[in-house]
Amino acid sequence: MRAQIPKPGSDPWLDAVLSQVRTPDWLTGDAPHGDLVVSTRARVLRNLSGFKFPRKCSERDLRAVEAAAAPVLSDLGFQKIELASEAERAMLVGSRLVSPDFLWGYPGRSVFLDAGRSSSIMVNEEDHLRIQAVAGGLGIPSASGTASDVAEAVEDRLPIAWSREFGYLASDSRNAGAARRVGVLMHLPCLTLFGGSSGILEACAQAQCEVRGLFGEGTAGIGAFVQVSTISPKLGNLSSLVGHLIDSERAARRKAKAAFLEAELEKSISTIRQSDGINIEDAVRALSWLRLGACMGLAEGHPRELDSILALIVIRETDDPAIARRRAGLLRHYFG
Repeated sequence: MRAQIPKPGSDPWLDAVLSQVRTPDWLTGDAPHGDLVVSTRARVLRNLSGFKFPRKCSERDLRAVEAAAAPVLSDLGFQKIELASEAERAMLVGSRLVSPDFLWGYPGRSVFLDAGRSSSIMVNEEDHLRIQAVAGGLGIPSASGTASDVAEAVEDRLPIAWSREFGYLASDSRNAGAARRVGVLMHLPCLTLFGGSSGILEACAQAQCEVRGLFGEGTAGIGAFVQVSTISPKLGNLSSLVGHLIDSERAARRKAKAAFLEAELEKSISTIRQSDGINIEDAVRALSWLRLGACMGLAEGHPRELDSILALIVIRETDDPAIARRRAGLLRHYFG
């Protein structure tokens, strides 16, 4: 990838991205099946007994939950993010460590990160504690094991809401029980394009797994990035499903015509170079083609580099003109 360095100070946000924002460890280096799998995330939720769920909590109770959790999380090696710049928030959301709608700066709500920024704990999001561990590429045992270990350590130190009938209690009853979700973010451009999304949906239904968009629950699929996940305590179905989708995508890539892919790559580069502002959908689609091109030897760069850029372009859930210009500037820095 050819980088064009913008003039220092031309955009403070972009300056912060390029000089200050730290890339999480899970986005560096090679990753298992990294050509098709961006990341694996395990999320474990826990609620403190004696308190209502966050949506029903008073401000006083939210602060009390945070005060009880903070020293425990600190002892476990997690650091509270006191002041996060807009650029840093974008990276944390895009790298699957913080929810897009997390209420930064609200009373009693905070984010704790481990040293490598591959695990996080959101305090008083939908539940009192949302523990997340992310692994690069296909890493179901790694992500699941890390999140479970943190949850067990928290349980040893804090009173956790649990019942014999329902298991771990959750603000959303669908999450009660094991209170864990494991999801794999996959890049399936050729399977989506030539095989249709119906085959992916059917395979997920047979495996009793859910399909989500790039940004999680309630989001549409963009650029052939698909999250497949399960809340089942047994992860065998998820592993089998991911293996099936990997094999299917690789077979579809072998059938793809180089001329067609090269034309789409050229369109993507043109979009980036000529646009003063790029919305999130167009940006993700462009990166999807560039990522596929890199995997197939038709474009410069490495898939993991493109995953790092993908983690930055979220910026905000809203997509006003100023955000679109920032996104365009970021992409031109790498592809201009």
